[in-house]
Formats: sequence, structure tokens, C-alpha cells
Amino acid sequence: MTAATTVALVLLSSILLWLFAGMALRFVGLLLFFAGLLQVGLGATVGNGLLAAAAGGLLWLLGQFHFALRHHDFKSPLARHLFARLPASLNPCRGWAVQTIDLRQEGRRGQPLTSSAQQSYHVRHPQNRSIPNDRRNHP
Repeated sequence: MTAATTVALVLLSSILLWLFAGMALRFVGLLLFFAGLLQVGLGATVGNGLLAAAAGGLLWLLGQFHFALRHHDFKSPLARHLFARLPASLNPCRGWAVQTIDLRQEGRRGQPLTSSAQQSYHVRHPQNRSIPNDRRNHP
């Protein structure tokens, strides 16, 4: 095998892993998780079933992590919930989103905007003059 062939195989396998590893991990993880639960439910060997279910859950989480790394969003609400409770260094979506405030929703609920919401809105949309001058909080 030549060096060019080796480089081509490494490159191809890296691309395939990047594209399909998350889906494969989520699928295999779910299968292993439910197989472990089925084994526990049938009462065959509880220890092995719990180990298989835990390994399947970890594979599923690893697949969710890979998806979030690629798409900057989570595939499921459960994964979003779990990763939000972990330390920030383990959350692949940290720093990818900016909190925004929809003024149309705020107005429908009848709640006044906070001064920080007004400032951030006007920094992003200085041409919009929908908020009266006395409610703007410009420095």
C-alpha cells in the first residue's frame, strides 16, 4: 500500500465518520438500550441487562453529542435537557446561540420590556422606533 493510498483511505474514513457516526451511534445505542431493558424485563441476567442498557444509553448520548457538534443543535429535547445540566465544557452547543427577545411576543403578553432587553434590541435594530422615547434606555 502506498502512502497516497493510505492518505486517501484515512481521508475517506474520516469523512464517513464525520457524516454517519452520529446516526450510527444513536441507532446502535437505542438498540442496545432496549435489548438490555428487555433482558432485565425477562429476568434472564439482570446485571448483564443493566450493563447493556447503560452502555446503550452512553452510546446514544455520544451520538447526540456528535450531532450537536455538527449541527450546533440537539436532535432531541431529552439530549438538550441532559447536556444543559452537565458542566459547560461538556456542552457542544455552548456559545453558539445568542439569546434574543421577540418584541411581538412581549407585547402580546402585556409585559413591559426590561431596560436590558430594550438596549439589546436597539443595538441590533437601531432603525426600529417602535418603543417610545421615554422607555428607551440609551446611555
